[in-house]
Formats: sequence, C-alpha cells, structure tokens
Amino acid sequence: SDTKQINAEYAGKDISLKDLLKKAKHTVLYFYPGDFTSSCTIEAQGFQKDFAKYGEKDAQIVGVSVDSIEKHLNFEKSYDLQFPSSSDIGANVADLYGSKLDIPFMGKFANRLTFIIGSDGKIEKVYSDVEGKVAKHSADVLATLATL
Repeated sequence: SDTKQINAEYAGKDISLKDLLKKAKHTVLYFYPGDFTSSCTIEAQGFQKDFAKYGEKDAQIVGVSVDSIEKHLNFEKSYDLQFPSSSDIGANVADLYGSKLDIPFMGKFANRLTFIIGSDGKIEKVYSDVEGKVAKHSADVLATLATL
C-alpha cells in the first residue's frame, strides 16, 4: 500500500517523507511512545548497534514520537544515536499511520509500530507486534531487508 505523505519536525525543520525517501532505497520508519523510557531506549540502542548494517543495505532509520525536538536531541546525544527522531507533537503523523494512542489523563502517544518503506513510497513491511520483542527488533528488520 502507499504511504501517507507526512510532515514532521526534526531539529527545528519540517521534514517530509517524500524528501526522506530520496535518501535511501529503504526507510525504516518506527513509531515509539517516548524517549528515555525503558523499552524505547532498548529499541533505539538496537537500531544504533546495527546502524552500519542498515547503511550496507541502503536503508535509513527514522524514529517518530510525540516528544519535543529538545528531548529528542538529548536522547540522541545520551545514547550516541546516529539516526534522527522526528517530533510528532499531537500525534498527527502517528494517527495517519494507525499508531496513535489517546489515553485519558495521560495524553496522546505513538504506539510501537515499524514500517519499511521503499523509495517509491510503497510500504514493504509492517511490524505491529514489537512490544515484547524490542531487544531483537532491529535483527528482525535487518532480516526482512535482506529479502527485499
């Protein structure tokens, strides 16, 4: 299926998926609830550990959560992440991708979902059951990229 033409904010600049797709053969777009939480940190560290392997497969990684740009930059710096996280305050992008959670008294968050998107904008794979598998999620994504 086709991706949604999204716009999110990274480092104070709006970025569009259309622009991102020009940078690599595959884009791993992953939604997560929040920076500095236990599972989200494990997931991000897994992607970072395998960062060079993604480059070998002409794939880029982009995280998306409702956190502010400042919090993302602190998260990236704290864990030496070499890939960007986009700020989706209000969970509008998460909503387009079916990832938005709206929890009373807590607010809006992105549920943990990962998409592999081809440079043509077609969704090549969706991971919807990531929660119990965050430690090996990056390995699962790399295994799929090897088949594309």
